[in-house]
Amino acid sequence: MHPAKSDATIPKSPRAAIEGSGRNSPCAALKNANYRWFFVGTLVSNSGIWMARVTQDWVILELTGSSIAVGISVALQFFPILLFGPFGGYISDRFQRRSVIFVAQILFALSSLFMAGLIITTNINIRYFYLSAFIVGFSAVLDSPSKQAFATDLVSPEQLASALSLNAINFQIGRLIGPSLGAIIIGYAGAGPAFAVSAFSFSIALATIRQIRVRQPKAPSNSKKIRIRGGCKYVRQNPKLLYIMLFMGVVGTFGFNYPIWLTAFADSIFQRGPQMYGFFNVVLSIGAVGGAVCVTMLSWGFISRIFVSAIGFGVCEVLASISSCVAIFLLFLAFVGAFGLAVSVTVSTYIQHTTEIGLRGRVSGIYMAAYAGGTAIGAPVTGWVTDTFGPRPSLLLGGGVCLGAATWLRIVLRNVTH
Repeated sequence: MHPAKSDATIPKSPRAAIEGSGRNSPCAALKNANYRWFFVGTLVSNSGIWMARVTQDWVILELTGSSIAVGISVALQFFPILLFGPFGGYISDRFQRRSVIFVAQILFALSSLFMAGLIITTNINIRYFYLSAFIVGFSAVLDSPSKQAFATDLVSPEQLASALSLNAINFQIGRLIGPSLGAIIIGYAGAGPAFAVSAFSFSIALATIRQIRVRQPKAPSNSKKIRIRGGCKYVRQNPKLLYIMLFMGVVGTFGFNYPIWLTAFADSIFQRGPQMYGFFNVVLSIGAVGGAVCVTMLSWGFISRIFVSAIGFGVCEVLASISSCVAIFLLFLAFVGAFGLAVSVTVSTYIQHTTEIGLRGRVSGIYMAAYAGGTAIGAPVTGWVTDTFGPRPSLLLGGGVCLGAATWLRIVLRNVTH
């Protein structure tokens, strides 16, 4: 990887972009050829990542029969983000983001190949699954902030809201394709071939991303220590940004533990097997795609969108937890996906719009540490609650905590003027 070169025009005010971004077409960024290559490559990559995750979650549940074991696996995927998220943001700002994304795809592929080889040779041990989960988590440290910030290098400020929304839609379409295909392969060929197909998908992603030609702006050069601390200082000096990140940390810790809840509901509540687990993920993703499209078209302010989406998210989790019929559960699950994605898209867009361009990678890394890294703490706790009290009380608790966090955010932001 080489240090980033700078030839981009830096907007005088990030907030100025907010004024003109609210009414853009959700697909405006696709007019940019570089972004189209990025969208296709990222879609293939996301599908491969989700196929591997669904396969791993289900095999662990079959091996152990324990939601705690699934929770530990999920925690290991997110623990590196909690520890090294800001460092991943520094890497994103310091080096060419396309090269960083390349390295992450190679690590994802190696992890899937490793698991495919072990399962095909029947050398199955839960410790290897945990090791693979950690490798995936470390890969995400490089991948997530770089992809978030890379979108800002590919499009104009007027297309930024569209690009960030399409990124979220892309993620969710991958979440739709990956679990669906993974469940089919697991059902007919087994987990080993599913991991192998996942590994192959990253080679396609690499070939596609190679077509992108862009140079990114470079942050001012100082010492490595100062560069990493610069993102933390920026967040501390912006109370609204700080409170929103704290809120997303709570939501990420208690509200987004989908693998634990959905494996448990598929296995012990509805007793339908891996195909139902895959279908749950499909429904969740369909709802999320709809949520991403709708939230982009709204003209409300950022804070209002975050609050309404968070309340809807918590309410729908509570209602899903008490649904006795699978059809009603699926209905509320789709709305959970829609509102949950609306929250994360709005927060991501707000962060990218209001953060200085040279700090976007580092601030995205801090955001990922708060949001995704919180799952490293919440997943084992959620797994224990699910094993001890059942899937329904566990999901009910998660939704209730999210409602409380949304109420807190609304109260504290009333006293913040900037």
